[in-house]
Amino acid sequence: MVLTLGVTLLLDNELCLYTLAGEKQSCTNLEQLNPIDAKSLHWSPDSTKIAFSEDFLAYFRDSDIWMLDATTNTLSDLTPAPNRELKILPNKDSNLIFTVDITPQWSADSQFIYFIRSTISKAVYLSVGFFRVTVAGGEP
Repeated sequence: MVLTLGVTLLLDNELCLYTLAGEKQSCTNLEQLNPIDAKSLHWSPDSTKIAFSEDFLAYFRDSDIWMLDATTNTLSDLTPAPNRELKILPNKDSNLIFTVDITPQWSADSQFIYFIRSTISKAVYLSVGFFRVTVAGGEP
């Protein structure tokens, strides 16, 4: 079943789905995430899932690619990283490596999400690449 939904972000850390007629269908609590980048919200081509990333540029914290399954209201971190709670700029540990995942885009078959990953180290190392992850998550 294809859902006819719109999406909106509420100020109290919820992502709510609405029908095009304005009827609320469900809300998902986003408190476990860093604030999300509202511009990164993208519906899958089959209209069953929404991919998005956290707002790295506003908060300089780890940013992962997340997916909300609109049919089950299940939220999944597709690119989890071990340094989620650490801010990059004030951290002095040169051994830490941060990954920043941004700009999710769907494949035409809704089975993959493409994104940009920056790998940052305080030891003055930076790499940027284009990656792909399945909707089940795992290593890109």
